[in-house]
This record gives sequence, structure tokens and C-alpha cells, in this order.
Amino acid sequence: MTFLSTKELIAMGFGSRVTIWKMVKCGDFPAPMKFGSSVNAPNRWDKDDIDNWVKELKLKAKAKSKIESSQWVRYRDR
Repeated sequence: MTFLSTKELIAMGFGSRVTIWKMVKCGDFPAPMKFGSSVNAPNRWDKDDIDNWVKELKLKAKAKSKIESSQWVRYRDR
């Protein structure tokens, strides 16, 4: 199992630290795991959770583009 830090997520292009935490708070991004009970314990994201989230995002984008394409055909034929 591989874990990612906030810095690694930022380097991967998921946005800034604030953006990532806003997405987590809204439920739009996987929540991290906290390693320890201390306030200063590090938060890490499971790489598999992030990979699955990206796959779902791609599927949603493809589905949306197919809908838009079918709408275009419907309007084009008028």
C-alpha cells in the first residue's frame, strides 16, 4: 500500500493545499488517513483511493461528452 502526502498531491496537479482540503470537506475528493492521534500526526492519502477517484472522474467526463455529442446531433438535424 502506498500513501501520498499533501505535497505529493500538489506536485501531481490536484491544486493547492487549500484547494485539496476544500474538496475533501465538500466530499469531492477522497479523505486522508491520519497516522496517529496527535494533532501533528501526518495525513496521508491512499494512492489506490486517488487512482480510483481519477478513474471515476474520467468516466464522468466521457459520459458528459457523449451526452453533449448526442445533443449536438439532435440540434444539428433541426
